[in-house]
Amino acid sequence: MVCIGLWIALAGKAQSLIITDSVCTQLPITNYSIDTKGNIYLALEGGQITKYSPTLDSLQTYAPQQTGSVSLLEAGNGFYLFAFYDFFQEYLLLNRFLSNPTRTSLAPVGTTYIDLATQSQDNSLWLIENGGLRLLKYNPIYKTIEVETPLNTILAHTNNHFTYIKEYQNRLYLLDPESGIYVFDNLGNYVKTINIRTQKISFYKEQVVYVQELKLVLQHLYSEHLATLDLPKPIDGALMYRKNSYLLSSTCVFKAQ
Repeated sequence: MVCIGLWIALAGKAQSLIITDSVCTQLPITNYSIDTKGNIYLALEGGQITKYSPTLDSLQTYAPQQTGSVSLLEAGNGFYLFAFYDFFQEYLLLNRFLSNPTRTSLAPVGTTYIDLATQSQDNSLWLIENGGLRLLKYNPIYKTIEVETPLNTILAHTNNHFTYIKEYQNRLYLLDPESGIYVFDNLGNYVKTINIRTQKISFYKEQVVYVQELKLVLQHLYSEHLATLDLPKPIDGALMYRKNSYLLSSTCVFKAQ
């Protein structure tokens, strides 16, 4: 269902967020995600990952033996955390306590280089190959490519720099800050492009959430509805859970309502 209450609350006049709490880190935040219960995960420079409660209490921390920044962090599975390292061409799985780490190389895929990787809803992997050459769906159990979509006829330009990929509500969303969000179905077929310019996106119910200048934008995925909230300060990205907005800077998370 459409988040009716939120659209009504935002309609007709500008709304401003007010910061109610915050937590800061000693090292820069390189990536972040939120799970289905509102827990927030921060990946820091060097690869440390910390889990915070919706009230920003620190719960668990994972400290890797091999340091390296996380290129993509995904907690939407609800059971475990996925982290992709483009430098190592590996991905990491952690349970909800950030323990029992399993690191897996993507070398068996047989591609030259993987720019981005994330999990599909059936526990395969979506991969973006070598500057956007191909979109691949890879089965890590059988080590087979299940879907292959050439992207050269879809992308707006050849010099692409993808920053985020996520399967959400049976669609795949691929973000290029310079040309927008490319949308595919769960078989890898191109559907459309959402024309926005932003560095990072997140999802809440049936909305894509992103920052544009000093506005937090909530754009409905299946209609033209769009709502904005005034931000109290410049931020890099945002996550949402119930009545809370979590605003992220390079070293802090601000809880706002």
